[in-house]
Amino acid sequence: TRNRLVEGDPLFLRGERATNLYFLRKGSLVYNLTDGPNGHYSEQGITILQEGQAWVSEPALWVSEWIHIGSLTAATESETL
Repeated sequence: TRNRLVEGDPLFLRGERATNLYFLRKGSLVYNLTDGPNGHYSEQGITILQEGQAWVSEPALWVSEWIHIGSLTAATESETL
């Protein structure tokens, strides 16, 4: 399934169950790893993914109850497969 995102759109959010592996085909995404149970973001937990470099949420392939511990949002217009 293709997902087309505009800047700021989430691909997944912290606490959601992982259901898919995603390949970044176009654009860039920002992964924010939350720091602690209060949900504050840590600057050290921010990762920028660029097209052609990344796949995300791989554990969804073999773990039925994997829960995302961070949020992945579009930094630019993006497309995943």
